[in-house]
Amino acid sequence: MPHRTPLKNLLPPTPPFDLRDGRTAVVVLAVQGFTVDRRLGFGALAAERGIEPELDEYFDQVGYVLRNLADLLGAGRAAGWRVRKPWIS
Repeated sequence: MPHRTPLKNLLPPTPPFDLRDGRTAVVVLAVQGFTVDRRLGFGALAAERGIEPELDEYFDQVGYVLRNLADLLGAGRAAGWRVRKPWIS
């Protein structure tokens, strides 16, 4: 399956960032209705712009992402990671 980037139709590009060796963290931000609920946020913006089909694949993958994040948090806790504010929509 080709890599698709449908959110480029709604958002500016992600700024570049530099990852360095050493201390590592897993940071999960903005897993909220705006990004994961087709009726809100991205889904509503796409509907307003008449490009809903462009986000079909994105929303198909959301369920997998949420389950994977929950598994990652569980594995991290089991490994002794310090988890802060683990709230996933």
